[in-house]
Amino acid sequence: MSTASPRGSRTRGIFIGPLSNPKRDSKPERLTRVASAFCPRVEVAVLALVAEEIAKSGKDASKAMLAYESARAACTARPDMPPLSADMAGEAALGRMWVANIVAATRSYANHARIERKGPAIPAIRTWLENLGKAAAELVAAHNEPLDPLGKIVARADLAAHMPIGADLDEFMATARAIVGAVPLVSRALADEPGCKDGMAWDQWVVALTKVCRAAGLPTGASHDPESARADGEQSPFVSLVGALMRELPRGLRRHAESDTALAQAISRARDKAAERAKRREEPEIHSAE
Repeated sequence: MSTASPRGSRTRGIFIGPLSNPKRDSKPERLTRVASAFCPRVEVAVLALVAEEIAKSGKDASKAMLAYESARAACTARPDMPPLSADMAGEAALGRMWVANIVAATRSYANHARIERKGPAIPAIRTWLENLGKAAAELVAAHNEPLDPLGKIVARADLAAHMPIGADLDEFMATARAIVGAVPLVSRALADEPGCKDGMAWDQWVVALTKVCRAAGLPTGASHDPESARADGEQSPFVSLVGALMRELPRGLRRHAESDTALAQAISRARDKAAERAKRREEPEIHSAE
């Protein structure tokens, strides 16, 4: 797991509050539920964070410490898990960073889901952009119409007298030309990724969670074959993470929750769509990990 420090020391989000707030005793429980559903390596880091925050609040942290030590011993015994930090403080720092990244991705999902429900239709946005592009192109064409040099000097001088102080016609025309070039690019991007299409916010959330876990060296597999998901018959860890996060969210933000297989298939589709968009735009791809 990366050791980069997140901004700030508190972890706030739409399902996680400040862990040291005694009025929110359920928040650490919700946090550890998500971690334990995902991966033993993350569970150790999050339990260390919870124990550290409870101790900082002046409350009895003995139970939290015991849970951390038990999870650490179990994780250490597993050869398939990444190595642990030397002490609890190191684990807590990793847990804080992971939680901060997951919360940021989840908060963004909630915000975009609201926009998705209330946002304007993409065709209307593209029509507005195309009209703007046409108007800018006509302006550029009119400006480029032939006129003798003296006539242009007179016209520019008269225009300047009626324009705001400091306004520059050349800069204005450069902006118009830039609009002409940008409109087709933006319009194509909207066609490739219709921002207000139902379900797109969820897809983007999955891609963001994948990036967070991949950067930390954590599982990102999302096999949708129930016979090969895991040797013990349980679901892939990443699928379990997404499912656990959704259970902590309002019902309106839960999607594809009818079964683990349906969720795994939806995760794979979201990644495949992101990979296809990245290929078209020559951006880093997020492939489905099996």
